[in-house]
Amino acid sequence: MRYDVLHDIVEREGINLIYWDFAEPVRGLYVRQPGIPPFIGISTAILDIPAEYYSVLGEEIGHHFTIPINMISTTCLNYQDRLSISALEHKALCWAAQFLIDIDDIRSALAKGYNNHKDLSTYFGLTEELVTYRMGMPDAIKLCYEQSLMYLRNN
Repeated sequence: MRYDVLHDIVEREGINLIYWDFAEPVRGLYVRQPGIPPFIGISTAILDIPAEYYSVLGEEIGHHFTIPINMISTTCLNYQDRLSISALEHKALCWAAQFLIDIDDIRSALAKGYNNHKDLSTYFGLTEELVTYRMGMPDAIKLCYEQSLMYLRNN
């Protein structure tokens, strides 16, 4: 699995990684502002839960690669703001899902009989949420179809 290189990416990209006692439901945070190095904050509540930790770290690194450089976190003031934030979250989650769960790894897992979200999340060592997201991507759907698997998104 590719989550073993996430810390290498953090180091290579000059991202400061901090651990913080965030209030629920916050599990992670990415901040990049002019004049300071970017940083990722990870909730101390998930440090002992590897699947959660690597899934959240992957998504926060996804923000690093997908958020426009001049984007600064703001409070959502209207519906358009919420849509913009949702689009940014989608891009980061998409990056994390594709980076952490390669299509060849999916092929291998399916060939070994892992054919539901729960089993796949255990196999990949990531959250069921991230696996569900990844399995809903077109290349994964196509792979399941090609292998004649009846894979429903709502397993």
